[in-house]
Amino acid sequence: RVAFFDVRGKFLHEFGAEGDADGQFRFPATIDVDASGNVYVVDVLNARVQKFNADGEHLLTIGKLGGKAGTFYRPKGVAASDDGRVFVSDSFLGVVHVFDAAGTFLYMLGDGGTATVFDTPVGLAAINSRLFVTQMLAGKVAVFERQEPPAATEGDE
Repeated sequence: RVAFFDVRGKFLHEFGAEGDADGQFRFPATIDVDASGNVYVVDVLNARVQKFNADGEHLLTIGKLGGKAGTFYRPKGVAASDDGRVFVSDSFLGVVHVFDAAGTFLYMLGDGGTATVFDTPVGLAAINSRLFVTQMLAGKVAVFERQEPPAATEGDE
């Protein structure tokens, strides 16, 4: 479940249940909130990220189980940026996927068309023009300056 509290710790409301349908979770992990108040929840064992409005209404599912671009094996971190991109780390595959606000896969974080491989990327934060990637086993945080997404080329996916 996802529970909401006020700044004094008073319970406000919650949503979600155990399962694999929309609005259900199998090991919900990290969350982020975008500028519109939408809540992104990493659903680790269902290998997806779910997007909800502040009232808990399911809006979108991003990703599914797999080992290719735009799919996850063990998603762990999520960050919604102010420019509408959604970053999702996969700790097992060692990559960060980038999606648009509609959940369409755009690219993997990297340089020159080559995905950057991280040492167990978990937590993410998108602050101003920077993306912070926590690498658990490496014991460090990588900081990236966000740029325009690379142009898609034939054969991407």
